Amino acid sequence: MEENIINKVKEQFLDMQLDTDKDADAEDVAIVAAAQDGDMAMVTRLLDEGCDVNKIGPKQCNAMHKAVKNGHLEMVTLLQEHGADVNAPMTDQTGHCPLTISAVNDNVDIMHFLLKSKNIKINQVTKDQLRSALHIAVLHNNPSCIKLLLSYHCDVTMKDFTGNTPIGLAVVCNMKPCVEEFVHHGCNMNVLSYPDLHISPGLYWKPHTLVETALLNRNQNMAELLVNNGATVGNIQDYVSHNSNYTTERVVILRDDANLWVKERKQHPRPLSELSRYQIRKLLGSNMTSKVMSLPLPSIMQHYLTNIHCE
Repeated sequence: MEENIINKVKEQFLDMQLDTDKDADAEDVAIVAAAQDGDMAMVTRLLDEGCDVNKIGPKQCNAMHKAVKNGHLEMVTLLQEHGADVNAPMTDQTGHCPLTISAVNDNVDIMHFLLKSKNIKINQVTKDQLRSALHIAVLHNNPSCIKLLLSYHCDVTMKDFTGNTPIGLAVVCNMKPCVEEFVHHGCNMNVLSYPDLHISPGLYWKPHTLVETALLNRNQNMAELLVNNGATVGNIQDYVSHNSNYTTERVVILRDDANLWVKERKQHPRPLSELSRYQIRKLLGSNMTSKVMSLPLPSIMQHYLTNIHCE
């Protein structure tokens, strides 16, 4: 291989996008840099001269990773024709593969090309967060990628490091367009979700139904979408016992939101037993509590007022 050509490419790109070690192998820098820049002529020449198409270069990625990230479909095609591994993960802490990279950047055309590859691992997950391309598409709110992945029958039941399936993650993140794609695909609306993405499942609180999570996010439209497509309402849990960030007042408001929404769906008033103490306190005011206690009241009202009085 002509050493002066390789060194020229290395010198051209060292101080630009790649920002790499000047002691890095010249050929590795050259093909990754050229692929990133979409330079078909240079990549073709390097490959014809015997450059390793799968060699990991600067930034712990190879030519395919850079071509996918920058949306160069023609380059991706060229690299694949010369033996590029469409499943090769990056060697950094994330471990992204070409398919998950395409999901990050909403590159539907490249994703479609990769999915048609003979050896594609459609459910391959990242190293750091155990997320598939479907999880990644949800996180970046790319419903077009979700639709494409679902059409290739990717696994909708896979869980990431938080315990969330892709649809659970979509509800947690309030990504309604993504949830709609799962609905159209006929996915199960009764899977569980973990609303806090910063803790491991089971450490501080229990899993929630998708409807509970939607109500926790104050997203009634999401809850209605879920219930209208087969999700159960479930029971609103006492979040205080699982996470100290939730005050008692926030919990009773959450319960009230859930009950109010169920009432509107059923088109009948709530029974008194469904009223929260917060709601009674708000209606009566603390100064009226002792006066009302002296009146003849139903036992259920006495119970609530007694609890208020003792707090």
